[in-house]
Amino acid sequence: MRFLKHFMLLLFCQPIWSYAKIDFNHLHRAVESKIDIATVSLNLAKEVYPDIELKTYLIQVDFIARRVGKIVNGSKDPDYRIRAINTVLFQELNFSYDLEDPLGMKPENRFINKTLETKKGNCYTLPLLYISIAQRLGYPIYPVLAPEHIFARYESPPLKSSNIEVTARGGEATDEQYIRDFKIPRKSIESGAYLSTLTYKEYLSELFANSGAYWAGKKEFRRAENYTAEAIRFRENTPESHMLMAKLLNGELIDKKMTVTQDHPIGRKIHEHKLRSLALGLVTLPKEEYLKTVSLNLRKP
Repeated sequence: MRFLKHFMLLLFCQPIWSYAKIDFNHLHRAVESKIDIATVSLNLAKEVYPDIELKTYLIQVDFIARRVGKIVNGSKDPDYRIRAINTVLFQELNFSYDLEDPLGMKPENRFINKTLETKKGNCYTLPLLYISIAQRLGYPIYPVLAPEHIFARYESPPLKSSNIEVTARGGEATDEQYIRDFKIPRKSIESGAYLSTLTYKEYLSELFANSGAYWAGKKEFRRAENYTAEAIRFRENTPESHMLMAKLLNGELIDKKMTVTQDHPIGRKIHEHKLRSLALGLVTLPKEEYLKTVSLNLRKP
């Protein structure tokens, strides 16, 4: 469950920086090899849980990566690497999808530190952990977006099926399955909204939008808007980010008991973000449809 529905329903590689306030400009200028996904995500979590020791969680991620690397033992076979990650995460360590919170309503299900603590996650935190492990091992596994969903993809031509459905214990899934299950129209694919492989830098957009949705739930609208604006800056063609921004701006107005028209600057911004979201091909699945899709994913081998 990604950030938009969460908001609507309530709402080694060397890291580029360590445990400090996030420098968006520094990250935006950074090259891919200097962006450590786990470090960024844990810094975002520390804003919510200020007492956590980030090093503790990074040690856990490193431990999992080393265990996978020991099993792989230098093999470059993509399928073997994927199976090794799946074995360690889902069989040895028993990480699993949180069936008690399939819609991601619990705030703790939005941050990787809690997933490492509870070994429960969703389609946001489980792929985040999976990709963080792969990044440490130098495996070309990257995030891919579907409507309100994230899965992983191994970018290697010899691999017949490169999509990894992390919520289904790392099972395979084709693009056609995602198109069918999530009702993705051609327009949404052509715009790059869904099914495109993201770079690590583009992936930061999802992390920032997740924080935006969290702070929106706390009615800290300016803080939420700042994160969402950065999410759009890092990846402009994610429709959920634009719709989230429209809802944030509207929520701030409602909170201030203000009503504005499209002629008002804020009203125009709300309208522009909504239009951009729709132009990119936003797909919004009803609650029942999403739960059905989750169930289908969990049954994938």
